[in-house]
Amino acid sequence: MVEMPMTEHTVTKYVIVVPRGDRYKYVGRGYNPKNDNGYTIKLNGAMMFDTMENAIKTMDWFGIEGSIGEVKRHTELVQVLRGSKR
Repeated sequence: MVEMPMTEHTVTKYVIVVPRGDRYKYVGRGYNPKNDNGYTIKLNGAMMFDTMENAIKTMDWFGIEGSIGEVKRHTELVQVLRGSKR
C-alpha cells in the first residue's frame, strides 16, 4: 500500500476592512448600506470574497471607503492589500 503525503490546503479569501471610530472593523454579512450598519469585529462574521476583484467591485457598489484584507484559512488576517481610491 502506497502512503500519500499529507498536504495542507490553504484557502485565501478577501475581506473589506474599514475604520469605524477608533478601530478597524470588517464589513459583515448583514451590512446595510442605507443605514451604514452591519460591521463586525469578528472575522467569521465578515463578507468573504474568493477574489480581490470581487471585493473591490463590492466596495465600489456599496460606496465603501476602506481597504481589502487577505485572509488565510478563515482564521487570520494576513495583510491589508489595497486602500480605497476615494
